[in-house]
Amino acid sequence: ANESIISLNSKFESLLKSEYEFAIKSSSEVAKEIYENLHTKAEITSTGLAIFDKAMGGGLYRGKAYAVAARKKTGKTILAGTLSHNLNHTGHKHMFIAAEMTPLEIHQRVISRDMNTNPLSFIGENRDKKWFQDKVGEYKDPDNCYYLGDAGISFNRLRMAMSTAVVKYKVEGVILDYFQLVGGAGKDNLVNHLDDVAQWIATFCRDNNIWALVMAQMNQSDNIRGGEGLRLAFDQVYQLKRCGDSVNGFYCEQMDTRYTPWCEMGSEDIPCLEMDKITPYFKDYQSVVSITNSSIALDY
Repeated sequence: ANESIISLNSKFESLLKSEYEFAIKSSSEVAKEIYENLHTKAEITSTGLAIFDKAMGGGLYRGKAYAVAARKKTGKTILAGTLSHNLNHTGHKHMFIAAEMTPLEIHQRVISRDMNTNPLSFIGENRDKKWFQDKVGEYKDPDNCYYLGDAGISFNRLRMAMSTAVVKYKVEGVILDYFQLVGGAGKDNLVNHLDDVAQWIATFCRDNNIWALVMAQMNQSDNIRGGEGLRLAFDQVYQLKRCGDSVNGFYCEQMDTRYTPWCEMGSEDIPCLEMDKITPYFKDYQSVVSITNSSIALDY
């Protein structure tokens, strides 16, 4: 059965791209394509967070792969949920692959944000109260997010899921939470496995004109756990960090970028993001329009 699934998946991918043909073009043909592209609207999607839009050159670009890495329990899933919420409410179809938490847990946070309540309401004393049940029942979801709950998703299932997202749901992009949970390799060849996963995601985005936003885990040495596959294959890689001893203040470091200038994104003393105290989601720090100790002016 597994061999049949792998074979079918390979054939499915072949339908999405002509793997037996070489797309060879002359320089003049490429120049013409560049010129023609100038007359079409650029497919850039705002993340809803000004500091990321600035660092990305306006937002998420179709065909590019992005990663945000962080130490454990720093807020990777909260950031992924924040960005998904922003995209959902601005009409951008995407798939959220939940390889750790369940879709219910993630979307409870989304609903809590819109209701300005704590997600603990869904498991605490408010759960059985009619007023709370009625409020949740009246909630209108924009319905632009497609969840896939697959704890420890295998590499083969990831490929099928992203292919399905493109073909069936016509998504603009995919959010994966998180990278190191993609299974399919033993401990002896984990680095090679994750290198393959990273390169496949980057290539799939380019070939199918979607973006990918992948959460990843840092190790104790402040390197991405499982090797440098993401840093080599992806267009941009960020690290999310907490400001000093602050509970709610965060900043980012731009680890790698292929197509933009390097961008300061706050520091240990100057946050660029804050986590809401009621509902766990990220927002621009105190609605600031500039970071005083850097050369960035955030253009709202």
